[in-house]
Amino acid sequence: GVHPKHRHLSVIFFHDLNAQPKYYVANSLMFGASAAVYSFNRVSRSLWFLLNRMLMIPCGVFYDDFPMFQPASLAEDADLAASQLLDLLGWRHAKTGSKALPFQSVFNVLGCRLDLSDLCNGRLVLENKPGRIDRLVELLKQIHAEGALTRHQGQILHGLMRYACGFFSG
Repeated sequence: GVHPKHRHLSVIFFHDLNAQPKYYVANSLMFGASAAVYSFNRVSRSLWFLLNRMLMIPCGVFYDDFPMFQPASLAEDADLAASQLLDLLGWRHAKTGSKALPFQSVFNVLGCRLDLSDLCNGRLVLENKPGRIDRLVELLKQIHAEGALTRHQGQILHGLMRYACGFFSG
């Protein structure tokens, strides 16, 4: 449901069939509403646009993830500027912990490991995040040791292999 302090943010305005203004106050998040995903994606892309164009921080976007990169000398200022922009817009975001890591030349993003350490020489490395291949190898060893593949193991294996082979496709 919607927190009582946030009800003023859950108001929808529209004109009814008689062109009369109407207001609707939602009691829950409106992800089931038509165009809800489209609207969220527009907000997400708007934040991405502001980060890229207004703050000039190169970044990507995947729904609510905004992987950003900057030269080391600008990284702290870029992080502060992005955080302040989100604060000004009232957008809650992680400021500490695993979702608010400092800029690094090698980092995990959306299940991948991205290495920008040699970008100035035209080299960018995109690979599976640490542990993914190890998990796949361990499962294969287990299946081999048991001499049989269960349906459940097959489903897990299928998912791990699909992601391990296609993670760079988005």
